[in-house]
Amino acid sequence: MQDDNANDPHDQPRPPANAARRDGGYSAFHLAYMALMALVVLAVLSAGGWGAWRYMTRGFMSFELEKLVDSVESGDAAQAAAAADEIVELGYGAGSAVPFLAGMVADADAPNRVVAAEILGRLEASSDVAISALADASGDPDAAMRHAALRALSRIGTAAETATDAIALQLAAEDPITRQLAARALGNIDFMNIRAEDALVAALEDPDAGVRAAALSALVQTGAELPEGTIGMLTRFMTDPDTEVRGDAILALGRLGPEAAEAISAIETALSDESSEIRHNAAWALGRMGEAQAARTVPLLTRALETDGDEDVRAQAAWALGQMGAAAATAADALYAALDDPQEMVGLEAYEALRKITKAGGGGYDGLEEALDAYRPKAGSCEPAG
Repeated sequence: MQDDNANDPHDQPRPPANAARRDGGYSAFHLAYMALMALVVLAVLSAGGWGAWRYMTRGFMSFELEKLVDSVESGDAAQAAAAADEIVELGYGAGSAVPFLAGMVADADAPNRVVAAEILGRLEASSDVAISALADASGDPDAAMRHAALRALSRIGTAAETATDAIALQLAAEDPITRQLAARALGNIDFMNIRAEDALVAALEDPDAGVRAAALSALVQTGAELPEGTIGMLTRFMTDPDTEVRGDAILALGRLGPEAAEAISAIETALSDESSEIRHNAAWALGRMGEAQAARTVPLLTRALETDGDEDVRAQAAWALGQMGAAAATAADALYAALDDPQEMVGLEAYEALRKITKAGGGGYDGLEEALDAYRPKAGSCEPAG
């Protein structure tokens, strides 16, 4: 049984009466020894760089993780890609590898540094060492490295706020892909200082349509003041042959919500886009238009739920109908039929939508609530786009 007074300082042994006074609790010998060890560490790091540091600290990684990091560091392209997938599957368990991956990104001679940057993005690594390495790499002379770093920072999002200035500089890069990726990264970071906002506004005059669309979408996403005619510009981008331009535009219109109601016809066209991702985001955007637009949007979403060949599009259409509440009562039959969709996520979203409709007093027919009780799926929800 533990003594309740065990931590009472008066019960602790007193130091010997002749004990020498020690600075900070350490003797002069111990202080000299620690200083010597610090000099040794600095010498090793100076000679061997981050590789030496990794050697000294490898005990923090599991054997399995260390082997995977080795494959990324020195394997061929196929080995590095396979190892990257396994590291990402570890999720939080891969956290101890982040400093080493950041070191690869910072090492201009590392053969698979692009893969290392991609892993940091997929892990959404938010440590200072990761953000710093990626921010520096966003201005790398190698285009592939710049693109990988900017994509990674974009995936990391708001945690990459300290990289904002470095990213904004890339809006003046020579190649348009770098400029597009920089604009998207700024939008996803969702932090806008005056330099970044000015750079995005200037990018609205970029000769490349992709850069202009990405910059305008970023301004919408961050809540910045928008130029006059924004919705018209986004609507025109919806007809661009470049899928990424259309994608930026449809996400921006969805984020504007009811303010973009005049663009519903353009969004309707996007529901027939050859790209399933565009159709998915079009369904999401229609769900953001609000109940006031239900007379126009519910029939479009019902058709997508019933006829689209892509499960993600059908699930997103069901989610969007659920956002309309009682105004989507006319879609109850289609949603009930979707409970039997071969893809589970579609059924889950249809179930959630029907629950919202019936709760709002918009049940489509007698017995619907009993049918929902019988369905009783596991909890789950489609993640809306953007």
